[in-house]
Amino acid sequence: MASRHGILMRSIVLLLRVVDFTELFGPLGPGDYATLAKAQAAGAPSLNHGLFINAAVHFKIIATAMFAVVRQITWLKLRNKTPDAPTLLPEKKNCVYCISVIPAASRCSHCPSVLKLESDA
Repeated sequence: MASRHGILMRSIVLLLRVVDFTELFGPLGPGDYATLAKAQAAGAPSLNHGLFINAAVHFKIIATAMFAVVRQITWLKLRNKTPDAPTLLPEKKNCVYCISVIPAASRCSHCPSVLKLESDA
């Protein structure tokens, strides 16, 4: 998996012409090293901020690509979705006895009063 990831990211970096920051480092101990490989071969402690920058750039590239793919899939799903039939919600009214808001019903759910429906009137 690591080799495929390396090949994929190297090809994306070549396509986008992103600078490679892997050689940026700061030695934490005594000694002066020209490259990160020489510092690691000598066993010197170093702060590899170039590797962090590369990881951040690669994460941004992958996140942008995944966002674009998910956005297109969502757009296609919404485009192909058929509209549902409108649902009829019950109309709400006030109970004349307890003044509470109830759906259109023949009895109040808050008090035992029997209400007239508008169709019965």
